[in-house]
This record gives sequence, structure tokens and C-alpha cells, in this order.
Amino acid sequence: MFRYFKPVITFIPYVIGCYFGWILKYSKHPDKYPIEERYQKVRELIRRLNKAMDVEVHVEGKENIPESVCLFVSNHVGNYDPLIIVREADKPVSVVSKIEVESYSFVGKLIKSIEGVFIDRKDLKQSLKEMIVVTHELEEKKKSWLIFPEGTRNRDDKRLLRTFHAGSLKPATKTNTPIVPVVVYGTQRITKLHPHYKKYPVYIEFCPAIYPEQYQDKNPQELADMVREVIQQRLTYKARKNDHEEMIKYNGKKYHV
Repeated sequence: MFRYFKPVITFIPYVIGCYFGWILKYSKHPDKYPIEERYQKVRELIRRLNKAMDVEVHVEGKENIPESVCLFVSNHVGNYDPLIIVREADKPVSVVSKIEVESYSFVGKLIKSIEGVFIDRKDLKQSLKEMIVVTHELEEKKKSWLIFPEGTRNRDDKRLLRTFHAGSLKPATKTNTPIVPVVVYGTQRITKLHPHYKKYPVYIEFCPAIYPEQYQDKNPQELADMVREVIQQRLTYKARKNDHEEMIKYNGKKYHV
């Protein structure tokens, strides 16, 4: 329980103030407030949460993010993934999340605050309806979106990535939107009670964008496999290696692979 003593003392009073000060009103009526205002408040809250939880973020490749809107496509190793990526993307990004997250009192309302959508993969009609929303916003260039095409988090962070669902990338292909592969690693440890580490390094890499002219001749599954391969290579040969070195540096003998 000591793992959460510091966050409780340093962060909970702040988040309670945010919850009743703006999270509730933003999540209920996001259209009444500018997206830039909502997004920056969410990012600041995540920054403070990272500090309270001893999360140290290592980010690379921000220069690869296009000036216009894009579809961020990421692997998924922990429930903290969307928060970390939203924090590191400077311009507004909404999140495509699983339907269960909508009922979460904290994360669910944060995602609602930035107009995220919740997908029920057991309900094809509902899923298609929400993906139409994503497609429309990319077409109108309102804001970028983040999606996790594995469909669920990979509980074994050492295994290969799951197959990417081809339909996850259709909002980009239908609107000629750049796709930015994102590698995230380290978030799987943050919410675990044991062991308690001194630091929790997290790695994010925004890989070079894949533009329409690079994918227009590929069918949906070929494109999904292409993006998966980019992420898998960076994850295997870079992120995991760097993570191992940082965990040993900060946590010594307490860290075991």
C-alpha cells in the first residue's frame, strides 16, 4: 500500500479540485468549451499525476508529428497508455477506447472531456457508428485521434504484438490522413502495487508518419501489418533495451526482468 501513499497525499486533493472544478462539466458538455482549453487542462493533470506516481517519461520523435491532423496508432501494454500519449502530443488528440472505460469515474471522464469515443467490439453497429465520428473529424481536420488496433492491452509485454485490426485504420485511409505509428513501453508497471520502484521510466516514440502516397496501393490488412511491423521493430530493438537499462540504473537489484 505504500506504493500509493505519496500519490494520495500529493495528488488526490488536487484531482478532487479538478474533478468538481472542470472534469465533470467538460465531460458532460465538451462542446461548450474550446478543445484547446480542455486539452491543456487534461495534459496538466496528467503531468502532475506522472510526478506523483514517480513516472519518468522519455519521449522521442515529436518532430515526426505532422502539422495537420493525423491518426496515432499505438501498441497497448497498460491502462496508462492513452494518458501518457495524450500528455506528450502538443496538439489536441481524442482517444478511441474500449466501452468499459466509459464507466471509469476518472479516466472515463477525462476521455469524455476531450471528446473521445468508446467502442463496444461485441456490437458491430455501435462500433461502426463511433468510427464514423472519428472519420468525420479527420475529414474536417478538427483534431487528431489515437487508436489501439490490437483491441486490448497485451498483458504479456514480452510477447509479440497482437494482430492489428485492419478496420482500425479505415478512418485514415478514407480521409487521406497521415498515420503516425507510436511505440509505448513501461506503462504496464505503473499501476501495480508490487514491487515498489524508485522510478517508473516510460518510453514513447512517435515514428515517422506514413503518408497517403505511401499506403494508397495497400489493402487494409497490408497497411495494418505494415504499421504493426514498424512498431514491433522499434519496440523489440529499442524501447525494451532502453527500458532495461533505465530500470537497472534507477532500481538496481530490486528490478528483475
